[in-house]
Amino acid sequence: MASNFLRAALAALWLVSCCAGQGNHDVRLGPETVWGSLEDVDAQLPFHRWSQGHLLAWSKRPASSPVVDVYDSRAQLVRSITLAIPGAATTSITGVDLAKDGSLVVAGISTQADGAKARYLALVSPRGELSRMVRTGAYLAHYVCADEDRTVWTVGDEWTGPGRVKESGYSVLRQYSFSAGLLREPVDRDQIKGRVVSWGGQVYSAFLTCSGNRVRFLSVISQQWFEYNRQTGMVTEGDLDESARAVTGLAVTKQGRALVSIVERASPRGPRIFEVAPAESQDRDRRFLLRPVPGTACDADSACIWNLLAREGESLITVRAGPDGRRLYSTVVHDN
Repeated sequence: MASNFLRAALAALWLVSCCAGQGNHDVRLGPETVWGSLEDVDAQLPFHRWSQGHLLAWSKRPASSPVVDVYDSRAQLVRSITLAIPGAATTSITGVDLAKDGSLVVAGISTQADGAKARYLALVSPRGELSRMVRTGAYLAHYVCADEDRTVWTVGDEWTGPGRVKESGYSVLRQYSFSAGLLREPVDRDQIKGRVVSWGGQVYSAFLTCSGNRVRFLSVISQQWFEYNRQTGMVTEGDLDESARAVTGLAVTKQGRALVSIVERASPRGPRIFEVAPAESQDRDRRFLLRPVPGTACDADSACIWNLLAREGESLITVRAGPDGRRLYSTVVHDN
């Protein structure tokens, strides 16, 4: 572990290289387009992710042949992919992403007939064929991000048995290759507060993006923010304020600005999208600030932002809840 002095110095360098001048520009939202209704998405597949122009839907329940459904922007089913792990009696899918070539990257855990468990990353071709697989040992990835270089970034925990998670001695953020296995382990478990990093239940517990030259990881449970700079190998970490407990989504704009959606029961009519911005460099705790984005407040006359799914080109993809139920929206974002 690096000394406090070294961490402070690295944080100062990161603020200079990454965020100088960002305070002079505001993130603004432009015209929006209403897309499909999530009421048309299979209710048996409650976990959703937007990737490469498509909505991915799956369930984490163990099944002999679990399914990932792929929908277009109108929420119309494009294809349904069945995951069959050789030798597995049941398989659970914990995380999914879509690669640029249309392949699915899937993380999960399979159980054999004798009860033995295997945690894995799988690559499924656009035709639905299991083409590559990497075993991850005791490490279970709950969140995956398919990178442009065909590697996969993950956030997860190591387990020693049913309900027993390790709290030190491994990395929670990892980079894998389907040809070479584990490549990098930038964030130690010891840096994360709390018992579990990425519990994959119905709550939003963590978010992961790998766009541009940075990999960003937000732990909702511990209210911590991490950024890994691939060029320098530096990891910048910092605490977020209490409202981070209500984060429901994360996206990064084309200019590299990180945005999160927040739905707080205490202020249901407040802003719904915030920019993650570094605090002043003299703040020795290196906390990050959540700055509200204008025009994202919830009001009685419009559908309210429920969660931020991703950035697609020049637009943000959100789910909004209104009288007609939950619908997909595409909203132009200005950040330069």
